[in-house]
Amino acid sequence: MSVKLTIDMKDAQAEIGRLIQQVKNTTPLMKEIGEIGLNAVHERFDRENAPDGTSWKPHAATTRRARLRKNGNAQLTLLRDSGQLAGSFHYKAGQSRVEIGSNKPYAAIQNSGGKAGRGRKVTIPARTILGISRQDKKDYFDAIKYHLTKK
Repeated sequence: MSVKLTIDMKDAQAEIGRLIQQVKNTTPLMKEIGEIGLNAVHERFDRENAPDGTSWKPHAATTRRARLRKNGNAQLTLLRDSGQLAGSFHYKAGQSRVEIGSNKPYAAIQNSGGKAGRGRKVTIPARTILGISRQDKKDYFDAIKYHLTKK
């Protein structure tokens, strides 16, 4: 008596072909990663913290006084005097990369800190907006796994 096993690879080949197509067209994945990153940026504005979880530096006393004069007893939020900076962040997704950023000229100094103002006499503390937190990394990997396993 003999025994025989036959393996039909047609289904496996079709699945491999599907995975190859998904890897070839990563633009949908890049768009999803862009949305995840943009949501993370907006959460940072809401929580007023950096990607590593540290709180942004509070306003200087002179800034607090100026904002109180301008806005009365309204809540003193960081980087949201007009909301223009928070609303300016966007993403651009391509085949193999996604860029998240702002077109506001002052976004870089707010993110990285440094000297600003007339004569560069004012020191702006870094209030890091852009970066990848542990949660962002997990969300990105979850999106990648989902993209590679969806049918």
